[in-house]
Amino acid sequence: MRPFNLELWKAGEPVITRDGREVEQLTYFESKKGPFKLCGTLNGLLESWTIEGFFRACKSKTDDDLFHPEPEMWVNVYEGKDRMITSRIYTSKREAEKSKIDEFTYIGTYKIVKP
Repeated sequence: MRPFNLELWKAGEPVITRDGREVEQLTYFESKKGPFKLCGTLNGLLESWTIEGFFRACKSKTDDDLFHPEPEMWVNVYEGKDRMITSRIYTSKREAEKSKIDEFTYIGTYKIVKP
């Protein structure tokens, strides 16, 4: 996961909590007084965060802190003459599958997962 960044969120990057829950209807209230200028729903409850994505003003870590999920990465794998060959990295499975190369034996499309 990547730390929450207000500008990335404004540009459309999705937002999740530290423990992977989806944050819905996140809204930035610039004129709101106090440190909690972000409000959104989490498990159906209205919650607030600082513009740095912290659930607590003291910035201690909680499962409710905001993050950006790692972007998905997909790759096509092919069998070459004497070795496996991979394609470039795609940002969705659909995009990878649409970009199959016909000149090699297609093995499959796989999600790249960070350890």
